[in-house]
Formats: sequence, structure tokens, C-alpha cells
Amino acid sequence: MFVVGLGYCCVDFIGLVPRIPSIDESVRMLESTKQGGGVVATAIVTLARLGVKTCFLGCVGDDENGRFIISDLKNEGVNISKMVIVPNLRTSFSYILIDKSTGKRTIAYYYDSSLLEYLAKIDMELIKEADILHIDGAHEASIRAAKIAKKAGVAVSCDTAGYAPDYHKILKFIDIFIPSIDMAQLLTGKKDPVEAAKKLLRAGPSIVGVTLGDQGSICVTKDRVIRKPAFKVNVVDTTGAGDIYHGAFIFGLLQEWPLDIVVDFSNAVSAIKCEKLGGRAGIPTFSQAESFLRNFGIKLPPVKSLKL
Repeated sequence: MFVVGLGYCCVDFIGLVPRIPSIDESVRMLESTKQGGGVVATAIVTLARLGVKTCFLGCVGDDENGRFIISDLKNEGVNISKMVIVPNLRTSFSYILIDKSTGKRTIAYYYDSSLLEYLAKIDMELIKEADILHIDGAHEASIRAAKIAKKAGVAVSCDTAGYAPDYHKILKFIDIFIPSIDMAQLLTGKKDPVEAAKKLLRAGPSIVGVTLGDQGSICVTKDRVIRKPAFKVNVVDTTGAGDIYHGAFIFGLLQEWPLDIVVDFSNAVSAIKCEKLGGRAGIPTFSQAESFLRNFGIKLPPVKSLKL
């Protein structure tokens, strides 16, 4: 099994606070951490930790944050041989405050949009060797990558890094599309998640999911509607939960599990992550996820051999 991810990556500076402060108010930070971030990058780390061979295609600046991102991905076992280091450009980063009582967050981020120009020109040949390509957004690089994948017979999964009015340009190349409920509503104008998913399904994908936060998630195909509740855990931080859901979902598809099991597994992996501060510290191994589900009376089907 081999998954290639292409998209945004950053460094997250995360602080746990008793409450999100108002303007001109200060609060004492209870805990802090520095971790890698980005929707595709974190999904790829999830897959690597679950035991899948992975490669990430992305761009960073020639600075301390860029070196941190590359080192972090390498330490997770992700192939970073095709990543591009752009001179005289600042690497993307985020400052995230986590409300201790709810696990909800407030984010301020820095991003140089010219990075997309370099990403669009990155070497994408490895995509042809993948089982699944995972991308973010409807930008030029994602569209180019999706076209290469489709021509090579590689399935394409897509997350949404942000709202774009021209998503129709890429949805016809997408096989698996899983936005958050907020994004699904923005893209379709439909308030109900099932109706939103069905409308997105008609745009091209064969599988559409919608993540619903603490309400779980749904998955819709032309034949089925699957709705699964969230697992109850002690939520510390929801940062990265959706990204990790995507990685777990791709893992389940690679295993060729029934979709209801894939959704349960994805809900479980993202729930486990929420018990720790930061977008990646809480990502479980496969054995940890399997044990977690067993405690809820869910037994996973046999697993194909992994890289580990």
C-alpha cells in the first residue's frame, strides 16, 4: 500500500488556556507544544503511523520552521525526497489557542500564497505509483495532481483546506471527498449533511463523507447512507481531528473494509487524537486504534500486510 499526499504543510504553535481571552485580556497558558500541521501533511502522518508507506509533496521556506517540518515528517517515516525548499520565503505557521473546557480552538495563521506557484511545479511522478493520492483544495497544484492520478488509474481523495468557489473544477477528478459540515454547507447551500453529501456526490465523487465534530460523521454513496456517532472521549484538543479522520478513512479503503467499518475506524482514530494536545501527538498506531474499538465491542476485519 502506498499513499501520496500533496498540499499545505505548516508548523503549529499550540497553547492550552483556561478560556479564550477577549481583546486586551491576557490569560496564563497552562500547556504548550510545537507540532507539524497542515491538512494533507497530518493525514499522511496518520497513515504512516498506522503502518502505510507514504510520500508527501509540499513546499517549505529555507528557515527554521521549514527544517522542523521536514525533520518531523522524516521522523514519522514519510518519504520527503520530492519536497521543495524555497529560498527567501517564510514557511507557513499557525498560533492556536485551545479552550481547556471545550477543546475548541482559535487560530491565527501565516501563509505566503506564492508557495502554491512552487507547489504546482513540483515533481509529481510518484503519484503514478500510488494506490491513492490525497490532496487539499481546488488550486492549480491539486488539479494537476488529480489529473495525473486519474490518467494513471490512481484513486483521488480530497480534503478542503479552505473555501473556494471553484470546487467544481476539481470535483470531477475526485473519488473520495470528505468536507466538514460547515464546508459542505458552504459548497452546496444545503443545511442537512445528507442532502449536502448527495449534492456533492452528483458532482463526480463516488464516496462523499461529512464530518460532524462531536456528532460523528456520515458517508454517502449512490447506494447507501451511513451515519455513525462520535466516540465519547476526554477531549483536550480538536486540532487536526478532521485531517486525521481522512488518513484513517484512506487506511480503511486500502484495507477494503466495509464502509460502515471504515467510518467507525475513522471516528475512532480521530477521537483518540483529541485526548492529547496538538494535531499529531495523539495519533494512534493501528494496534492502539484496534484496542480502542474492541472496548466498544467493534472488531476490525483482517488487515493486509503493512510496511511495519
